Amino acid sequence: MVLRWLNQRGVAIIPKSVKIERMVENRDIFDFTLDEQDLSQIATLNRDEIIFNHRDPKMVQWLAEHRG
Repeated sequence: MVLRWLNQRGVAIIPKSVKIERMVENRDIFDFTLDEQDLSQIATLNRDEIIFNHRDPKMVQWLAEHRG
C-alpha cells in the first residue's frame, strides 16, 4: 500500500525484491487507487522516525540473524 501511496503522490519508486511473490505484489499497485482518507491516514504514519537504519551495526546483525 505504501508503494501505491508514493505513486499517487508522484514519487518515483524503484522497488527491489528477489522473491517472486513480492515482485508480484509490487507490480499490483496499479489495479487500485487510494481515496483521500487513505492518503491522509498513511501520511501521518511514522513521521520523523527512522524505521530502519542500514548503517546501524546492531540492526544489520539482527537482520542477518533473522533472514528468512
